[in-house]
This record gives sequence, structure tokens and C-alpha cells, in this order.
Amino acid sequence: MKAFVLTISFVAGCAYQSVQPGHLGLRYRAHGGLQRDTLPEGRYNLGWCLWRDCGRIVDFDVTFSTAHQELRTTSQEGLALDLMLSLSYKPITSELYELETEIGANYYDEVVE
Repeated sequence: MKAFVLTISFVAGCAYQSVQPGHLGLRYRAHGGLQRDTLPEGRYNLGWCLWRDCGRIVDFDVTFSTAHQELRTTSQEGLALDLMLSLSYKPITSELYELETEIGANYYDEVVE
């Protein structure tokens, strides 16, 4: 009987997902949707996943990120300007749920850029 239980445990297995340092996560449950509570760094057990979807953790990098943009424009006097911009940004950690549900994971293209 023990061998049978161990075999099923090994085949089915628990699903784990990690949240890395400098990141926060939001738990998505297949039968409950996206949870509002943020998960700090660590390893999380998503449950047994043999016959059902165990969900996932939506990962957010909450450290400062930098993006570089080239901008070509004309000044008020008609002079051509070629600019290199560097943007530093990071999400507001208390609003990660709203960021995920209203905009999505690629918020840079929608909000910052």
C-alpha cells in the first residue's frame, strides 16, 4: 500500500512556483480567480495537480527598471533634435492587483511608454 501511495504522489506531484527576491506575486486560483494579497519572495505550493489546474503565481518585478528610448522631434524654431531618454520606473506595490486586472503584465507598453 505504501508503494502505491508513493507512486501516486510521485506521478501526480505537487506543483511549486517561486517568487524571486525583488519580486512580488499575486496568486491565481483556477476556481477563485486572482487573489488580492501579494506574496513576498519564497517558494509556494500550488497544490496537487493531477486532475485539475492548480493555478499559478503572477510575477511582478518591483525593483526600479530602466528603459531607453530614442526620440526624434523638431524644436519650436524648426531645428531637428535627436534625443536619447532613459526612463526609470517601478510599479506601485499596493496597486498590483489593479495593474494586473486592468492593464496586464506588459504594463510598460500601455502605461509608461
